[in-house]
Amino acid sequence: MWKLGLIIGVGFLFFLIFKIISKGPVRTLEHICFYIEVLLKRGLNNGFLIVEISKTDYFLQFRKYINKPGDYGIELYFPDTVWSHSFVEGLIRLCKNEQITHKIEKKTPGIEFDFICVDFKKDTQKAQSFMKKVFFEIFKIDDNKHFYYRFENISAKDISNSLKNLLRHGQDGWFLIITVAYTKKFIQLRKYNNSLGEYGLELYFGKAKWSIVYFERLEHFCKQNKIKFIILKKDSLDFLCVDFGKNIKDANDFVKMILFEIFQLEKTVKLFIRLEKAIS
Repeated sequence: MWKLGLIIGVGFLFFLIFKIISKGPVRTLEHICFYIEVLLKRGLNNGFLIVEISKTDYFLQFRKYINKPGDYGIELYFPDTVWSHSFVEGLIRLCKNEQITHKIEKKTPGIEFDFICVDFKKDTQKAQSFMKKVFFEIFKIDDNKHFYYRFENISAKDISNSLKNLLRHGQDGWFLIITVAYTKKFIQLRKYNNSLGEYGLELYFGKAKWSIVYFERLEHFCKQNKIKFIILKKDSLDFLCVDFGKNIKDANDFVKMILFEIFQLEKTVKLFIRLEKAIS
């Protein structure tokens, strides 16, 4: 199920917001508050944190902007569209009551609706408080709702935090998918729980049409550096699997090795990161 979010090209970035029903829930709203901090510190210009509410069409999205060195911050980017139009008046009233700067960004060619932009600058505490008021006072959601999150356009420096989230909060078969922005390249790590009660993270690198060359490079790297791996065949596709156990540092270093040595990307690469359940 897809949701068109926003398009921002020169001044706007083409961006799709899609609902992935299989994403793993963040268990408390406090997790989301932490990721607002991550967006401010690690997000690139026009980086997004998208927060969706389970079993609804409701979502909030925060954008990081960088005007110039030292002049950056985060803003809520709220679309005035079919599902959200009835909330716009309440959102603007909340901005006025909280004395928070907001503006209405009018639709332009290629953009089908207006956006209400609420600027928090570097004040993540204010952003967190505002988000909670939108959820509970405007959307009027129940306290027992689950929240889903994903990043768009995030720095490679934040991979370790996402790995920790998968290890600590993921269940057996959940995946962390790290996609290189605007390419087919991606890396996925899977959380496992075995019959002995042991759990950990493992790389799951598929040998698909786009990745054959990288698969061969990765296999050669593992053999050359005496890194234990296995090749699994699933649905007629080979997967190279490396078990990191609970060692976040090893997993993080290995992912960065793939990004910068196997994929041969620049250190400033833009990434999309999301957490998903296994699809049965």
